[in-house]
Amino acid sequence: MSPEDALLAFARCMREHGVDLPDPQLSGNGGGQVVAIDPTTPAFRAAEKACEPLLPKFGEMDPAANQAFQDQMLAYAKCMRDHGIDYPDPEFGSGGMASAVELTVDPNSPAFQDAQEACGTNLPGGGTMITVGGEGGTGGAPATNP
Repeated sequence: MSPEDALLAFARCMREHGVDLPDPQLSGNGGGQVVAIDPTTPAFRAAEKACEPLLPKFGEMDPAANQAFQDQMLAYAKCMRDHGIDYPDPEFGSGGMASAVELTVDPNSPAFQDAQEACGTNLPGGGTMITVGGEGGTGGAPATNP
């Protein structure tokens, strides 16, 4: 299954488990998608546990692609900061997957949306970002990976 198909299956699964998660927008135009969802609720955690096996296995990429992915995620974080958003660098696990970052700004705010639009092309594949959480929430899960 392609990463795009896996993300669509994950979104469907989350909805089937009571979390209103829209299908990711995978146009690759560098835009962003922000979804305000509280990831700390019992309903979200239960749905995530049930649906997590459907997520793409990003850690299975070759080392060169993994380094390129990390470089792109770091460039995205820097760009967001350059555009006035307090956006920390992601941390990377052993498989290269970026951890979610803790946001201190409302991802629905005009400032965040403007920065997201300007910086989206830094995401892997010029891809889309799915952000969960509201103001002060957790966010920053890349929707695509090389």
